[in-house]
Amino acid sequence: MYDVFISYAADDGDWTGRLAERLKSHGVRVFFDRCSLRPGDIVVHELEEAIRASTHGIQVVGPRTMTEPWARQEYAALVQASARRGLRLIPVLCGGADVPDFAATRVWVDFRKLSGPAFDAKAAELAGVLRGEEQVRKARADSALLDLTRPQTQRPPTESAQPAFVVCYARADAAYGERLVDQLSGSGLPVWSLGHLKWGDDYIWTIRQRLRQALAVVVLMSPEAEESEDVTREILEGQRHSREFFPILLRGERNYLLASSWYLDARNGDLPGPEALRLLRRLHDSERSHGSPRSDRSQRSD
Repeated sequence: MYDVFISYAADDGDWTGRLAERLKSHGVRVFFDRCSLRPGDIVVHELEEAIRASTHGIQVVGPRTMTEPWARQEYAALVQASARRGLRLIPVLCGGADVPDFAATRVWVDFRKLSGPAFDAKAAELAGVLRGEEQVRKARADSALLDLTRPQTQRPPTESAQPAFVVCYARADAAYGERLVDQLSGSGLPVWSLGHLKWGDDYIWTIRQRLRQALAVVVLMSPEAEESEDVTREILEGQRHSREFFPILLRGERNYLLASSWYLDARNGDLPGPEALRLLRRLHDSERSHGSPRSDRSQRSD
């Protein structure tokens, strides 16, 4: 068994070798063909078996990755393993690579400008994820995931997400949003935001799943949020599943999609006070007494 199968293009072989060595030094069981294949092995058979025996896949993405036929074939095999049996596929960016289309729906790891201690620290963090350790929530969601127009996904949601308060916000409101997440979490309330995404997550599907199972959708309202296609989609997804909404007005006017909803006025920058937290606690306790969020018990299926 391997913790990770690493796929790469020939141009990135030396860089990938350094990453593989760092991961091994942290106890990760790595399949890296330069070290794992033996003389006389039938390469195709060994690679296929290694992918089947791996719980994670890393696709190293350099400037020329998708121009190399062998790298494309390995990537296709990793995608199939991800779809069929849940292998976590993590794009790792190196060199001067741009984020390619194939990585656009997954949370990637960015090594592009890292060297020395910064490289080692990121590799150690990645090793923890590959060993199955819980990834620590980021203090702030990666900016590339905020206000990013996301394509539609055909992957159906499931019922596996733990119900939580889902906090939705635009890039301009990220600092307040993560302060709010910390406050709710510190108050003992289950909460989820973009900062909880893990490397390799299909974030479109994950966000839809979280909204479908949300205890309530906490929407930070501002002019930037009203212009954000993503915040609009998240509101509509919540409405589709009859989620409760807890809008918080930071600037400007109420979001037109929530114009008839009660809202908390936080234009002074304050976080919700004791009364608002009691309201969220009552909502949490009410949903727990029902056993699951109310939405789809009475609604049609997807």
